[in-house]
Amino acid sequence: MIVNEWMKKPVFINEAASQSRGRNIWLEILIFFVVFLAGGILQEILMIIPTIVIFFSSESFQSLLSKMEAGEQISLMEWLSLLELPDSLVLVTLFATVGTIAAVLLYVHFIEKRKLYTMGLTRTSVFSEYGIGLAVGIVMFSAVIGLNVLFGGLSYAGALRNGGIAMILFMFLGYIVQGASEELLCRGYFFVSAARRSSLLVAMLANSVLFALLHAANVGISWLALLNLLLFGIFASFYMVRRGNIWGICAIHTMWNFAQGNIFGLQVSGTGSTASIFSFVGDDGKAWINGGSFGPEGGICVTIVLLISILILLPMKNKDKGFPAVSEKPGMEGAADS
Repeated sequence: MIVNEWMKKPVFINEAASQSRGRNIWLEILIFFVVFLAGGILQEILMIIPTIVIFFSSESFQSLLSKMEAGEQISLMEWLSLLELPDSLVLVTLFATVGTIAAVLLYVHFIEKRKLYTMGLTRTSVFSEYGIGLAVGIVMFSAVIGLNVLFGGLSYAGALRNGGIAMILFMFLGYIVQGASEELLCRGYFFVSAARRSSLLVAMLANSVLFALLHAANVGISWLALLNLLLFGIFASFYMVRRGNIWGICAIHTMWNFAQGNIFGLQVSGTGSTASIFSFVGDDGKAWINGGSFGPEGGICVTIVLLISILILLPMKNKDKGFPAVSEKPGMEGAADS
C-alpha cells in the first residue's frame, strides 16, 4: 500500500494518457532516439556559423596562422591546442540546445497531440517553483562540495578564476537553456509518454537509464558516474511528480551544472568552463570521491547526496493542482483536478 502511494501517477500524466494513446515501452524508446537525433541535428545547425567565427578568431588559430606565414615549424601540441574549447564555444553549445527543446515541443504538440501542461509546463507558480528549484540545486551541490572537502577529495584553491563576472552570468543563462533541454527531453516528453501506458516505476527507470546513456561518451565516464546519472534521473522524475510541474527540476538541473562549473570551478559531466567564482582542485588519488576527470558526478559524494534526496522525496505526496498550460488562455481546457 505504501509503495502504491509513492508510485501514484500525477494529474499531468493521467491527462497525457487521456489526450493520446500510450505505446509499448520499447517503441517509446525507439521514438525517443529519433526525437533526440532530430534535436541534435537542429543543435548542430545552430552551432555552425558561431563555431566557425569563434574558431578562426581564436588566439590559438591566429598564433598558428602567424607561425605558418613566418615559415616556423609547428609542433603537434600546438595543433592539438586547437581542440581546446574556449568558454565562448562552450557558451554556444549550451545555447544551441534550444534545438532539442524545439524538436521535443514540435513532436509532443504535432505528433502526440498533447497539451503543454502534460509536460509539466504549468502557467501558475512558475517563478516561485523555479526559485525554489534554484535554492534546492545550490543546497544539494554545496553538500556535494562539503562532503568532498570532508573526505579529502577536494581542496580550495582560490577565487574568481580565469574570467570575469560577465562570462559567468552568460554561462548561467546558457545552463538555463541546457538544463531545460535535458529535462524537457527526458522528463517532460519521454517520462510522461512512457508512463501513459507503463507503470510510473518503469517510466522512471527507463527515462533515467536513457538520461545516463546520453552522457556515456563524455570524457572521464565511469560506472560510478553512470550510476550517479541514473540516480539523478530518478531524483528528477520524483521531484517533477511531487511538485506537479517541470519548472522546479529544470531549475535544479540548471543550478547543479552551473554550481559545478562556474561557482566551484569543476568539470561538468566531463566538460567545463575556465571561468568560475571559486576554484577547487581534486586529489588524483581519490577519484572515487571527487569523480576524477568527469567531475564530482563521477564520485561517491554525489551518490550519497542523491540517495538522501530521493529518500526525502519518497514519502511526500504529489502536489497536483491541475494548472493549465503556459500556451493556453484562461478559460480553455486545463488539466484535470486531482
